[in-house]
Amino acid sequence: AGIKVVTFDSDAPSSERAAYIGTNNSAFGERLGSVLNQVNPKGGKYVIVSGKSPNIILRSESFHEAIASASKMLWTELNGGSSTIFHTDNSTETLRKMMDLAAKYPYPQLGAIIPMLGAPMNAPEWTHLVDENRNIAFVSADTRTDQMALLRRNYCNGLVGQLPYEMGERSVTTLFQLVSTDITEATEIISTALVEVVSVPLDMEELVVNENYIGNLRIVGYILFAIVVLLSIGFSVWTVVHRKNQVVRASQPEFLLLICFGSLIFASAIIPIGIDDEYATQDGANAACMATFWLISVGFALGQSALFAKIWRVNRIFHNPSGFKFVKVTAKDVMLPLVGLLAANIAVMICWQVLNPLVYVRLEHSGTDPWNRVISTHGGCRLLSQGSNAKALPYLISLVIIDMGPLILMYFQAYQARNICTEYSESKYIAIAVIGMLQVCVVGIPILILLSDNPRPSYLLRVLIIFLFSGAVMLLIFVPKIMAHRKFEHTARATAGNHDISLDVASQSGLRVSFMKPNEEETKQETDQASSSSIGSVGGSGLKVSIRVESEDF
Repeated sequence: AGIKVVTFDSDAPSSERAAYIGTNNSAFGERLGSVLNQVNPKGGKYVIVSGKSPNIILRSESFHEAIASASKMLWTELNGGSSTIFHTDNSTETLRKMMDLAAKYPYPQLGAIIPMLGAPMNAPEWTHLVDENRNIAFVSADTRTDQMALLRRNYCNGLVGQLPYEMGERSVTTLFQLVSTDITEATEIISTALVEVVSVPLDMEELVVNENYIGNLRIVGYILFAIVVLLSIGFSVWTVVHRKNQVVRASQPEFLLLICFGSLIFASAIIPIGIDDEYATQDGANAACMATFWLISVGFALGQSALFAKIWRVNRIFHNPSGFKFVKVTAKDVMLPLVGLLAANIAVMICWQVLNPLVYVRLEHSGTDPWNRVISTHGGCRLLSQGSNAKALPYLISLVIIDMGPLILMYFQAYQARNICTEYSESKYIAIAVIGMLQVCVVGIPILILLSDNPRPSYLLRVLIIFLFSGAVMLLIFVPKIMAHRKFEHTARATAGNHDISLDVASQSGLRVSFMKPNEEETKQETDQASSSSIGSVGGSGLKVSIRVESEDF
């Protein structure tokens, strides 16, 4: 009564002991199963050598569960467990049973013998057992000196052992603490570490590394790129063919062509995104890394600046104060934002290319095979200099600020032009395109970050984002324009008459607009009524607007 008791090595959980210090026998059995699966992952039938003590029984139960899970049921117990050998104090007798079993079930009927304790390896007949059954795997518990010597002589494939010195030391320390602090709490289990020693076979199975190449998924990217190419060429041809039509001329065909060209360059980034080291050389893969950002940056700048300049030009005309008699907006006036945005993107990309370009590298995934060999890698673009990829953030942030600013301004310009007829302004569809692009960025970019080490889904997501950006912009600009063109051709003959406002659309000489109040006497007789059309009021101001096209080919 009042005496503090601790157990070590083998526990007595139903007793009133204060603590148990020793091996976690469940973990012990799990490691034995892991080692067996490591030695022979192909599986087979196994038999265990068990005992009657609680710790050995717990090891055996845990081993069965662990090897079934680790091998995915490739390893199963011989005869459903009825052939289990139980060790007695006579190691020679235990060895005789093991030899009889191996003779009755020769390899491959029996693939492994697993002693749950180290005693059988003490018997002199152990080496004879192993010599007669070299194809059978032998994995044993404990790592005593004599067992380690047998392992070095290739008389065992693997050992999982305890740390008896640590067990004894911690037992004394725990007992001293219990006595000196008068602790009377519930029982406590203090686990000690395990030692695992495995003999590496010379004829290991050839390792097949999953390189995670993009592979045939490139076909998806090429198809999406081909669609964008067809759209770009088709809309460009339509613009050139109908360049003399009033709707096309009023929409500034030079900007329509620039939108097609910018979208085509932007979509061209799909090609280098699909380049990895499966077929390309190291230099080719390195060049593809920077080419992707060059094409995205320049293509985005061209397309979005064309949209911005286009709608800004219309707003300057239609929202001119009524006190002005004429307003002239030339192509040169609206080309300045385009050139400025493009120059800023190119400047950032040149700095990036010269100071710290991206290169293609192959990185290892976490996880190895049972012999600690890398089983999976992935390729990706990383900075040339050593260190964190955070060094690329200044370039990326600069590009985002440069390109997102005009995108937000373009949305504001589209809102201002919301009351202008679609024949002359696509504000509604530009706003839809801008909102769509922002949504794609908000949703797509975080997913891309999460998939950065998984090339195949990452590739699909990137090409889809690029396709949506470039294809959606062209469709939202040109489809309404084509519909408006068809509608205009049906109503063109009905638009002749006197007008209150005259608007000249010219691509070379600029746009000339005259503003007059509705109650003023008309002083100018229109001479080419067939080329004019009424488009209603502007911004609810009461002013009536009509367009007369006077310029020739752009």
